[in-house]
Amino acid sequence: MAVEHEIEGAVARAPGVGEAGTSARAPSGARAVNSLSMDKEVRIDEDVFNMKVRKFLKKVGVTSQREIEGVVRDALAAGRLKGDASVEARMTLSIEAVGLDQVIEGKIALR
Repeated sequence: MAVEHEIEGAVARAPGVGEAGTSARAPSGARAVNSLSMDKEVRIDEDVFNMKVRKFLKKVGVTSQREIEGVVRDALAAGRLKGDASVEARMTLSIEAVGLDQVIEGKIALR
């Protein structure tokens, strides 16, 4: 199974994401997730994990937007970009501890 991200028609795939196993609701409210080796059960609180991921992604989104807007304005002011241009963007999402290295690409039109 692959995870797909669509940005203005460009699709990046993360091979292997979501292939770790199945999950089932544990009595404590935490989710039981099978490990890759299927040898032992790992429990995480899915609600807390989801909230923490969303908080991180909000930080990434706000920071990224601020940076992109700033450098595009500077490039426009310096004459390196025209107002009707499009710019290619690439973002790399990495989580070293789990071996994630996801590249997301897309085009950002200024108009």
